[in-house]
Amino acid sequence: MKKVTLPSFSSNRRRYSRFVSAMKWVLPAGAGLIVLSVFIASGTFDTRDKLAITFREIETVDDDRRMVSPKVTGVDSHGRPYTLVANTATQAPDNPNRITMENIEADLLLDDGGEWLSLTSRFGLLNTDLEEIELWENIRVFSSEGYRMEGATARIDFNEGTLKSDNPVYGQGPLGTLEANGMEAENDGETIRFTGGVKMVIFPGAEGD
Repeated sequence: MKKVTLPSFSSNRRRYSRFVSAMKWVLPAGAGLIVLSVFIASGTFDTRDKLAITFREIETVDDDRRMVSPKVTGVDSHGRPYTLVANTATQAPDNPNRITMENIEADLLLDDGGEWLSLTSRFGLLNTDLEEIELWENIRVFSSEGYRMEGATARIDFNEGTLKSDNPVYGQGPLGTLEANGMEAENDGETIRFTGGVKMVIFPGAEGD
């Protein structure tokens, strides 16, 4: 008779801890990445000497000022290179601090070893007065480590260092999957709470036993 060895409690606990740690890393990193879109507001429409910014053209539609195919490249405060592109970035005529972006894509190189993070979102509304951005529709965060998070909406407050979503979120990676009906992150991602119908699956035999 073949002997079957069941995973120990400590082994399951290690996998659980690693998975939660990975999800806590991916979500705040994705939230931090989209802060780069602030640069579209802070320099693109006024001066273009702070960052490497390219675009196809600027249009005026119904008094809105729209930049077509903006692309921003630079390095973050840790010296890591990033790229952010969008189909359009449109300044509201009655409030130039409110900028709507469509089809956002952002990439950040995390270290010299080639680890990277990528974020996409169908829409984003940036408010530089309130220092916050709302994302909605097809929000996805991918990492080179094989983790991904998906959500429908997110509100990020840069000043408070918080992220909140009242809609379902889904995460998957080499160690397992996670589902919840909402989530909140505080203290720049140091504290994360998944809320409402939280389900977590740890894959048997996942790396880290």
